[in-house]
Amino acid sequence: MSGKADPLEVAKEGKPSQVTNEVEEDPFEIALKQLRKAAKVLNLDEQALEILSSPQKILQVSIPVKMDDGKVKVFTGFRVRHNIARGPAKGGIRFHPQETLSTVKALSTWMTWKCAIADIPYGGAKGGVICDPSTLSQGELERLSRGYIRAIADFIGPDVDVPAPDVNTNPQIMAWMLDEYENIVRHNAPNVITGKPLEVGGSLGRFDSTGNGFKYEDLLAWSKKIGSVVGFPGSKPITNEELLESDVDVLIPAAIEEQITAKNADKIKAKIILELANGPTTPEADEILYKKGKLVLPDVLSNSGGVIVSYFEWVQNNYGEYWSTEEVYNKLDAKITKAARQVLETMDTYHVDPRTAAYVIAVKKVADAMKVRGWY
Repeated sequence: MSGKADPLEVAKEGKPSQVTNEVEEDPFEIALKQLRKAAKVLNLDEQALEILSSPQKILQVSIPVKMDDGKVKVFTGFRVRHNIARGPAKGGIRFHPQETLSTVKALSTWMTWKCAIADIPYGGAKGGVICDPSTLSQGELERLSRGYIRAIADFIGPDVDVPAPDVNTNPQIMAWMLDEYENIVRHNAPNVITGKPLEVGGSLGRFDSTGNGFKYEDLLAWSKKIGSVVGFPGSKPITNEELLESDVDVLIPAAIEEQITAKNADKIKAKIILELANGPTTPEADEILYKKGKLVLPDVLSNSGGVIVSYFEWVQNNYGEYWSTEEVYNKLDAKITKAARQVLETMDTYHVDPRTAAYVIAVKKVADAMKVRGWY
């Protein structure tokens, strides 16, 4: 298949790839601030805090890819494992031109908390490659995907570290990665990667578990016609600032991190901020929004549907038994509802904002697991 990969199709499983605002603060420092705030509320043991403040493993790789013009281009990739006290590491793979090691470290940390809040037996991990998928042909994208897996193959495994899609990656990319991994280990291993197509062990209900849903088919048709979603019928172009500061009841940041900051938090008119992106609100902005009486539904709770159904996919792969869409939805609803109730109860117990409450729950679960393992 020739030609450039469609940006919207590439971004299907992750978030829109068009948002490219540069972050204002080191993402991993933000993750540490959030951790320390929860640790203070919990009066967490200093040894536990020290362990949780650093990823357990960091891998950086160089990925040579033969481009369509015959030249070789070397891409940089990362895989970070934050903590595996509660189970194998779990986290997506991002393809993004502004990917950094700090961002991947932060995302792996947030995945640890997300898995703990959802009460699934995983720790946190994340991966990324510095690239712009919209500039790559389908063949180049496949060769990059396979090259990344070859580079990290010894670092991942069904009982060690289980990748999934994220920003600018999708089920097709996961299928290529699965195939490459199985070529390396020379046996079937569908449980090494989640977010796969149904044809190779994916789970029903996985692809709408990460958000509220929209008329994707119409957007895709428009994107294929003109090359982007700009000018989609019924829409009007607005700036990122206008979007965030719109006079709406619910604001859903669903792209990349650090979009709501100390600079614009006071201008947010929405009563509820539902975070479907990872880390879209900085700690300083959190304080401003909380004082203004805004309800921020934190990412580690509100966008955990993806990792929960990824866990379901992993379980189904392990047992070789697959569930109906209804079964998946029911199990997902039970997990999310239980987690939300725990966050609300913790808010009342400690008189804290939703994010801090979620972190208190998660940090305590992980710290307790480390304690019984004898890590401190």
